[in-house]
Order: sequence, then structure tokens, then C-alpha cells
Amino acid sequence: MELYESLTKLYYSYNKNANTQIIDEELTISGFQYLMAVYDTKEITITKLATLLNYKKASVTPMVTTLVNKGYLQKIENPQDSRSKFLELTVKGLQLMESEDNFYRESIKSVRTLISAEEFTQLEKIVEKIARGMEEHDSK
Repeated sequence: MELYESLTKLYYSYNKNANTQIIDEELTISGFQYLMAVYDTKEITITKLATLLNYKKASVTPMVTTLVNKGYLQKIENPQDSRSKFLELTVKGLQLMESEDNFYRESIKSVRTLISAEEFTQLEKIVEKIARGMEEHDSK
């Protein structure tokens, strides 16, 4: 099987399981990406979120408003700049992200059972190398 085909099967399998276990039906994939970015980034503003996701601020604002209205995000005062607000996960948003994190960790445990310890170590090194290379590429 070609690498492309294997990655595609892996992607669909992961998403199928994730969709049945963690994704709230009222949340779009795009909305989920926003929540992940907020979860992973401290003191994030709408402007910083737009930069991180490589979107225009004008495109990010409506989705942030939707996520606030659905109870996943809240805006809090920025003590350094009264014109700016930080985005923060609500309890509902944090619970969803923690479920996703647990699902991800369980998926990794499953992978460990499918391959040898040596293969798993090699996989970790390869994925780390690819991630570093993609980050460097994205920063250009």
C-alpha cells in the first residue's frame, strides 16, 4: 500500500472514531480547530488567533462569536490593553478539549500495541522530524 493510501485510511479511521467519541454535533471542524488553538495558546486574542490559523481577522471574528454564543469560549479583559480581550475556554470548551486529549492519548496507546517497541521509537522520531520540517516550512 502506498504512503498516501495508508495516511488517508489512518486519517479516516481516526476521524470516524473521534466523531463518535468526542465531537459535539453542533460544532464544525473549523470551530474545533479554533478551540484547539485557544486550548494550546496562552493569552490569545482574536488577532493572535487569526495569525495562528492563517486567517484574516474579519473571518475569525464571526466564528469566535458563534463559539462564545454556543458556550465554548468566553472573552476576558486584557489587563495590559483595555481595547483587547483574551479568549478563554469555558468549562464546556475545556471538557471537550480534555476529551479530545484523552482520545488522542488512547489512540497512541493503541498504536503501541500494533507495532514493536523499536518500530514505535522509530515512528516517534520520524513524526517529530516531519513536524519540525513542516513548522519550519510554515514559518517561511
